[in-house]
Amino acid sequence: MKLIFSILFISSLLGSLVSYPLYFYMLNKFKEIIKSENFDAWEKIREGKYVEIQAAYRALQLSKNGTLGDIPLSNQALHLRRVTVYLLYFGMFFFMILLFVGLADSVLVGKY
Repeated sequence: MKLIFSILFISSLLGSLVSYPLYFYMLNKFKEIIKSENFDAWEKIREGKYVEIQAAYRALQLSKNGTLGDIPLSNQALHLRRVTVYLLYFGMFFFMILLFVGLADSVLVGKY
């Protein structure tokens, strides 16, 4: 049981360490595409009160239906959006496994 928990812990830790930096890299690429293709919409999203990373995540959320404002996203922006969202979900999945294994190990430490 301890070996399985160790393997799961190390695997989920590596998964988190890989997926989160990739997520932020792809979010930055998505931001650059949005800024180059639709600068007016980007400025409207940013509104002067958001930092770049917050505005990029906000643009990611607002573009769920394939458009940003009234302007449809290009194929490249749609692809980057899809990859970025997948990386976010993978990172959350690996982090949840990491938490579960860590908590389960701490609960079971007295039984074995």
